[in-house]
Amino acid sequence: MKFTYLLSAFLATLAATSPIATVSDPAENTELVTRADNAVESAELVARSPTVEETPQYAAIKAKHSNLKKDHYYYFYVTWPRGSIIQGDHETKAEVEELRNSLGFDHIGIIVGQVTETEKTVKKKSTLIKNFQARLFHLTKDKSGKSVFTMTEWKSDHKPLRFGGETNKRKHDAVKRKAQDWIEDHPTYNVQTNNCNTFVHNIATSL
Repeated sequence: MKFTYLLSAFLATLAATSPIATVSDPAENTELVTRADNAVESAELVARSPTVEETPQYAAIKAKHSNLKKDHYYYFYVTWPRGSIIQGDHETKAEVEELRNSLGFDHIGIIVGQVTETEKTVKKKSTLIKNFQARLFHLTKDKSGKSVFTMTEWKSDHKPLRFGGETNKRKHDAVKRKAQDWIEDHPTYNVQTNNCNTFVHNIATSL
């Protein structure tokens, strides 16, 4: 009896001090692996995401129309505040004042262009450059009293802008021809019927 008792006690002590094997839940292990994979993937996406850089032109039009889309075409009105000097314009003081009183500003033009996104990589660092490639069109009066239109690459210069609308490539590409047609049909400047404002709104109608 003594031997049996001692053996039972020994076995009980041994069971109490031995580590207990546990069976892990396969579903729990799968969840942990999935979380780890997602964390690695998120880190890789952050590392690969390019830095976004906006040109002054893009930032200027974005302030007037936030819903800009890559490769889409837009047009905006640009105005010269009172007292501005307009290069190449030979309107008389009386003409400028008449125009200013009717429009509220000294001069107006229209910019038409396309939103572009270009990715550049330097030393494994990518930068996404957002830009608005546009041309500025406006009409002035020359020394002889003729109407002339000017077409230049538009650079943001902090003149007031107003959103005009969205257009397409075909109409965008036709603006220069439209401006030339207007000058051919309206060769003489007239502060009431053939001024910077009538020219701009004729262009806008085609867009």
